[in-house]
Amino acid sequence: RESQNVEDELTEIKASIGGEQGNVGFRALGERRLRRVLIAGIGLQILGQLTGVNAVVFYAPTIFKGAGLGDSSAILATVGMGAINIVATFIGMALVDKIGRTRLLASGSFLMTIFLAGLAIDLAIGGQGTTSAIIGLICVFGYIAAVASTLNVVVFIIASELYPLSVRGTAMSLTIGVNWTMSFIVSLTFLSLFETFGGPGTFGVYALTSAALGIFALKVIPETKGKTLEEIERDYAS
Repeated sequence: RESQNVEDELTEIKASIGGEQGNVGFRALGERRLRRVLIAGIGLQILGQLTGVNAVVFYAPTIFKGAGLGDSSAILATVGMGAINIVATFIGMALVDKIGRTRLLASGSFLMTIFLAGLAIDLAIGGQGTTSAIIGLICVFGYIAAVASTLNVVVFIIASELYPLSVRGTAMSLTIGVNWTMSFIVSLTFLSLFETFGGPGTFGVYALTSAALGIFALKVIPETKGKTLEEIERDYAS
């Protein structure tokens, strides 16, 4: 920090710590003042998982085969998907403090919607030729790049910055528990959805959820870019 800002920020930190309560449990999360930030943090985990990201990762070979690739090509495409995931994550890390958490998440969600809808349409057409396989690859790779550079970058940053210091540990444990519970549910139900509604129906649902996540980000999640934790807590405490 610049030297002229240090004393004011130290005062804010001391005031925040001074107001912290000891031995805060889950009961404290029921306070009315925490309602908005809990809805934002936990809602992000639920909608983020319902976009189907883990289902796409876990069942990528099955998806690629359904898009017209052979067994060996499907495995190679899955490896390529992992490489894209890594590269896109670094891109998201470079953008998150420039664009802002909410704008990055919203833009990524709408990109995810486009790619998932494209994949659903490609599977609905039912082509097994080279063109269909290429379109399927582009849609899956684009979806993974959008997820890795946006949702995966901010999913825990947003929650940890929004929660007040006094309940941050308890609230984050609940948030992470919800995240992994939803991951389990989505992974457990993917094959059943795929068998019942087919690829077009399954990825159509994920596309709608991605669109809902973008709207949720813009309407419900407050922007925390450029603010100290103490400023965020003060702004959203009332």
